[in-house]
Amino acid sequence: MKLRNLNPTEVARQMAIVEKNMFDKITPGEYAHQGWTRDDKLTRSPNIVALINRFNSICNWASSVVLKTENLKERAVILHRLIIIAEESRALRNYNAVMAIISGLQCSAIYRLSQTWNVSYNKK
Repeated sequence: MKLRNLNPTEVARQMAIVEKNMFDKITPGEYAHQGWTRDDKLTRSPNIVALINRFNSICNWASSVVLKTENLKERAVILHRLIIIAEESRALRNYNAVMAIISGLQCSAIYRLSQTWNVSYNKK
């Protein structure tokens, strides 16, 4: 599947469903004493660690899907799609996905793609 062929609203919905299910598994005890920062984090806070890993995966996915696209116009389309997915995620109140996508797009390798950003801005 290619991101440009997928409906951004549906991608955002599916991401929200997965992340809600992950969030619902977190127990109140996992928040105690910031267990996700300790050496035994997988024992203390396994569901928080899973949600953190999900965030990192989305962040890496967002940046890599842009960087893997060689054609300038195609890359701008992908960038625009990711922005739409982030906007749809915000509308769904899936702030974890919003921040993960934004973080992926703010990495230095993406930030330096000035021509891609210019093409993307001209699309709006």
